[in-house]
Amino acid sequence: MFTFPDSQTKVPITFGCEDGESGEIYRQLPDGLVGMGNSAGAFHSQLAAAGAIPHVFSLCFGFPTGGAMLLGDAPVPSNPQYSWTRFSSSNFGDFYSVDVDQITFGNKTLDIPSYAFDTGYKTVLDSGTTFIYLVTPAYRQFAAAVAAAAAAAGLRETTDDYGDFCWSGAGPDFVDLDRYLPVASIKFAGNGTLKLPPYRYMFQLSQKGTYCMAVFDNHNDGSLIGGVATRNVLVKYDVAHQRVGFADVDCQALGKIPAKQFLTNGTAAAAVAAALPGSTRAPSAAAAATTPQQQ
Repeated sequence: MFTFPDSQTKVPITFGCEDGESGEIYRQLPDGLVGMGNSAGAFHSQLAAAGAIPHVFSLCFGFPTGGAMLLGDAPVPSNPQYSWTRFSSSNFGDFYSVDVDQITFGNKTLDIPSYAFDTGYKTVLDSGTTFIYLVTPAYRQFAAAVAAAAAAAGLRETTDDYGDFCWSGAGPDFVDLDRYLPVASIKFAGNGTLKLPPYRYMFQLSQKGTYCMAVFDNHNDGSLIGGVATRNVLVKYDVAHQRVGFADVDCQALGKIPAKQFLTNGTAAAAVAAALPGSTRAPSAAAAATTPQQQ
C-alpha cells in the first residue's frame, strides 16, 4: 500500500520481488527496478487506475548525478516549456514508440533515408537503456558527422577497451566540449524536438578529457533513444493524451526540492522527488543486447 502526501487514501499496488542479481544490475547502485512501461500493470498505470494521480509521470535524469521522478501532472517550479510529440500509432509491445522525421548535426540535416526509422521496432523512447542505438543508415551518418567535426576541431582519435570511437584533447568533465562538437537534434513528427548537446551523445572515459560516442549501430532492429539523450531533460509522459514532452531542466536541482512544493491544492496530482544515482557504463555496441528495457 502506498500513501501520498496530498491524500490520506492508501493505494494498493501489485509488484514483484527479485531474489538474485547479476551482470550490470549487480554492479550498479540501485537495488531494484520500477516498471514504468506502457502497460496496465506499470506502476504509474496502477496509480492512475486507482484515481491517485492523473495518468501522467515525468522522469528527469540529472547530470552528472541526481534527478527526480514526478508522479501525476505535478507543476514544476521553473515552469519549463515542453517540446511535444505524439506517441506513434504503431507502438512496439509495452514501450513508448515515437516517429522520427530527421536528425540534424549542427546546421546540417543528416542524409538519412525516409524509410530508415520504419525499420524493426521503429523508434522507442527507452529510459532503461543507457545509450542511443540507431538503425545502420542513421548511425553511419551520425558517426561520420561526429568524426568530421572532431577532426576539424583538432581532437585526436583514439579508442577504449570496447573498441568504441573516442577522441581526446578537450577539457575534462564536459566543461568545454561544446567548443569542439556542435548540438545535434532529433526531430519528431509534429515538430517535437529533443536537442542533443555533446554531453547527450558522448560519454567521458576515466581518462579525463577523452570522450567516446554514446551512439551505436543497432543494424536493422530499430532505434532506441536511451537515458544519455535525456540528461538534464524533464521527459513528461502524458499517457492520458498519448504524447511525450521534452524540456531542458536542472534535474539535480529538481530532485532536491521537497515533495510538498510540487503538490497542487484540490487535485489528485501527487509528486515524488527522489535522488536517482548516476548510471554505470552499459555494455558496448559489440556486446549490447538492443531490446528495449523500459524501466
